Amino acid sequence: MQEMLQGAVTLLLVSHNSGTIEKLCEKALWLQKGEVVMAGSAKEVCTAYEEHYEQKKRKILSANNAGS
Repeated sequence: MQEMLQGAVTLLLVSHNSGTIEKLCEKALWLQKGEVVMAGSAKEVCTAYEEHYEQKKRKILSANNAGS
C-alpha cells in the first residue's frame, strides 16, 4: 500500500482505525448513517471522531452509573 501511495493514484481506505488513517491518509471523510459529518485533513477528522466517541462513551457510562 505504501508503494501505491508513492505513485500517482487515489486510494480509498475504509476504516474505524484512526491510527491507520492518520498514518496512510492526507485527507479523511467521516460518514455517519450515510451523511457527511466532517471532511478535511486526516488528523483533524480523526481527532474530532475520537473526541465525539469519547464523549458518547462517557455519557453512556454516566447514565449506567446513575441507574445503578
